[in-house]
Amino acid sequence: MLGAGGIFRANANKEYTLHEVVLSAPIPNPPTVRDFYAFEQHVKAARAKRGLGMIPEWYEIPTFYFSNNGEIYGHDEDIPYPTGSKELDIELEIAVVIGREGKNIPVEEAGSYIAGYTIMNDWSARDFQRLDMQLNLGPGKGKDFATSIGPWLVTPDELVTR
Repeated sequence: MLGAGGIFRANANKEYTLHEVVLSAPIPNPPTVRDFYAFEQHVKAARAKRGLGMIPEWYEIPTFYFSNNGEIYGHDEDIPYPTGSKELDIELEIAVVIGREGKNIPVEEAGSYIAGYTIMNDWSARDFQRLDMQLNLGPGKGKDFATSIGPWLVTPDELVTR
């Protein structure tokens, strides 16, 4: 447990500073990772770079790809760069951690499925990704080698809304 001044207490008798502990990913082995194409400004900017305008279909259905849930990395862990890539990139994102099973969940009930939020870095080999996308199969080799999350998981009740 983190206490005042960045002191961790493993039990009542021992304290550790932040520099003495390893902060792991808050969900080290998620059953699935879905990365959504959800930030409108990002979608517009990415399409504009390719000389394309926004398409109405983007507003009709949530668009995502399955990321590699076997390649999750925590705070300060070394990332295995993909061999041969010369264009490594990251996207800082917020991750929503779903805490219970569900399917076809009504929008008004969606919030009750959220266990918490954390920070996520979506690592991309952009040169590989461009090749993947030319094959019309979606992001494959360019996106499957690493996702960093954490180190903290913030529960919905910890967020203040105004």
